[in-house]
Amino acid sequence: MGTLTWAERGIWSALLALAGEIDDQDEDGPTGLLDTIDNVAWRLRCDIDELEAALHSFIQRGMVDVDIDRQVTLIHFGRQQAAEGRSRARHAKWRSGVFGRDDYTCQECGSHGGRLNAHHVRPWFLCEGGRYDVGNGITLCRKCHRQRHRKGWKQEAIDANA
Repeated sequence: MGTLTWAERGIWSALLALAGEIDDQDEDGPTGLLDTIDNVAWRLRCDIDELEAALHSFIQRGMVDVDIDRQVTLIHFGRQQAAEGRSRARHAKWRSGVFGRDDYTCQECGSHGGRLNAHHVRPWFLCEGGRYDVGNGITLCRKCHRQRHRKGWKQEAIDANA
């Protein structure tokens, strides 16, 4: 990543995580196709101008492509996934471990079952070594998870872990 700013590194990590979540695949494996810039910004809870500036930097480095419809694609995503060792199976095992430990209950509001999310207590982009540690996860319902990822959550996480 060389000369990326800290903000760009955070956005790049979030894009990789989002691509793993979306997992758009063809017959050759993951494609790296995400969504439109506006939808990616919304999913990352990122300012569109900040995302566009980072994407411009990534395009110059050959990391990302943005087509005429503003669809974002991570270049060589499948190869990057293999190199980084992030697998769907490993993530699914972590997620199941978090849900099982928490008895499929939201740790914020106490709702049981339904649409749950496994949330990293220490964010993915800050904990390379503990990404799949069940102790670094909690079960949240979708509503509580969205609240955790409200505007400004990334800076709060960085400040808390500094």
